[in-house]
This record gives sequence, C-alpha cells and structure tokens, in this order.
Amino acid sequence: IPAWLTLHRQAQILGLASAGAPDPALEQARDYVRRCLSFELRFESEGQGNGFRGGEIRSSVTSTVKLQLDPADFVVKGQGPLVNTAFEVIIPDCSVSNERGGGTFEVLKLDLVVDPSSPADAVGRVRDLRLVYDPGQTSERARISCPDVGSFTLPGPWWTAWYFHTHMSEITAEGYVLEGWEMTGGEPLARKAWSKDYVGDGYTVRESGEVELYHRPE
Repeated sequence: IPAWLTLHRQAQILGLASAGAPDPALEQARDYVRRCLSFELRFESEGQGNGFRGGEIRSSVTSTVKLQLDPADFVVKGQGPLVNTAFEVIIPDCSVSNERGGGTFEVLKLDLVVDPSSPADAVGRVRDLRLVYDPGQTSERARISCPDVGSFTLPGPWWTAWYFHTHMSEITAEGYVLEGWEMTGGEPLARKAWSKDYVGDGYTVRESGEVELYHRPE
C-alpha cells in the first residue's frame, strides 16, 4: 500500500493523472495491490455453559471468510456465513429438541502490524495482525419439555452469548479486536488459538477456538 500511494502521489505531482482521466498504469498498479492483498480467514469456536436447571448447553460454529483490499477506502475486509455446526441442550429429566442456527461473521478491518525497516531489513517485517471483527449472532434454540414446568422454548443466541462473556476484554468501539497472532512464515500465514472461562451468577462458561489466516493472491 505505501508503494502504491507513493506512485499515486508522484503521478499527481507530474500531472499524469486527473479525476477525469486516470492513468492506465496507475489503475493497473492499484489493481495489483488489491489482488495481492487477498486472504482467507478460517474461524472455529466451541462454547459450553453449565448451570441451567443443572444441565449443559453446547454450541459450535465455523466460518470461512474471503478478505480483500477495498481500493475505495484501502481497508482489507469481508464477510462470510457463520455456520452453527453443532448445538445441544442437555437437561436432566427433560426431553429436548435442538435446532441449530447460524449468522454472519464480518471482518471490519485487517491491519498488518509491521516493524520499521532497517539497514538489515529494508522492507520491514509483519510481526503481528490486528483483526477488527463482528463474530455474528447465532440463532439456535431448543424446545424443552419438563414434567414439573411443561413445555417451553429456550431461544438463543447461545454461542454468541458464550463468546461475548469470554471475550469482553477484547471489545472496543471499533468491534472485537484480535491481536497477538503467531506469524508462521508459511501457510497458514498466521494463527491464534485460545481457551477462556467465565464464571457468572450460578453458571459457568468455557469457550475455545482457533483462527487461521491464509494468503490467497489472485
């Protein structure tokens, strides 16, 4: 991106491009940047909550998102389906009918955290990523029938609730922020895994997950 912006400024100074007649070489250079900054994000997570009538609620999701630089605002972003791969409510002495329900996972911005260049490394090095995202809202629910209270519906979003409780410290005005990636130097380009616990009033939550980023230039 800095190389393209430098080229763009030089073209403007030299009068090679104007709003009405963009320079073909400059447009081609911008397209090269867009095609190079293309990625695939793979996300998976499993949440589990205990305490509801002595039972357990489990919900798992996955998402694969294509990310690409938007030349309009120079932000790498994208969205994809949040697939609710498994959902189960277990309550002692009750019959349960579980219904899975997914949502949308949206990456609002992917920033490359680059170390400055030096005489030994003229280009610099990507040492971390900063992913700003909205994990989405699942829509799973359960139909429950218990001898003492009859039948009722237990609506979600359960995975979303578990994820919110365990990742509250990562929420900012921009959205959820994920940092501290392992830069592999290969494929995947970067990854991060976690396992988090939350203790509420009469219930506990555990969520674990992993995200991987792959470079997918066009």
